Amino acid sequence: MTNDDATRAVIDKLGDQPGETLTPERVEAIQTAMHEGLGRFINNTSYFVLGSYGEEKRPRLEAVRDQLASDAAASDPDNGADAFLMDDVLDVSVFFTSKFKLLVSYADHIVGVYEISYSKIRYIG
Repeated sequence: MTNDDATRAVIDKLGDQPGETLTPERVEAIQTAMHEGLGRFINNTSYFVLGSYGEEKRPRLEAVRDQLASDAAASDPDNGADAFLMDDVLDVSVFFTSKFKLLVSYADHIVGVYEISYSKIRYIG
């Protein structure tokens, strides 16, 4: 199966997402965007870093992304590694759910970065 066929198979599985109608034009646009960004998934171990993309927290996500890529490259220099945030690969301003599912389907590892604000935790006893 070629990369185009694989992308098409994933898109076909998406179906209609709430608020996202996958018209033929939209499918073509998603395929084009994925095709342009697919190189990073071929012959590389990929890490999809998820978490808050808010202005204050984004630098920590980028630090996790960079550290994962660095550690993977150091542990096995012969094996390509790529850690990425969602918007590193695709414009997520429209059809977020479809693009998210595509990236999840291609990533080898999904890394969640969870942050807790202790000032908001209350003990109820």
